[in-house]
Amino acid sequence: MTVGLGLGSYFNDEVKKFESRIDSKMSKIGIELSDLETTTNINTTEFYDNFAEQIKLLNSQIKNTKSDYKTFFNSLKIALDEKKKNLFTVEIWCLAPLQATVA
Repeated sequence: MTVGLGLGSYFNDEVKKFESRIDSKMSKIGIELSDLETTTNINTTEFYDNFAEQIKLLNSQIKNTKSDYKTFFNSLKIALDEKKKNLFTVEIWCLAPLQATVA
């Protein structure tokens, strides 16, 4: 009987550790999402007018990249939340590849 109790205790500890790791990762994702919100566009008034079109293009790229990262981080957050709800279920997650454009 002692062996069974020890195994149950070990198993419970491992589950708690795993849940803690999931919580930690979700917290890190939340921080990354907050950081994305504070990322600002380039202020066009800080540059000469002849750079206005380039700045517009860069701001558009910033907006698109932020959107891609938000989608990615939110997908991770959803996957982690589902894993935490279903610790003993094996699921295969397929995230769509991000398409980044580099100028």
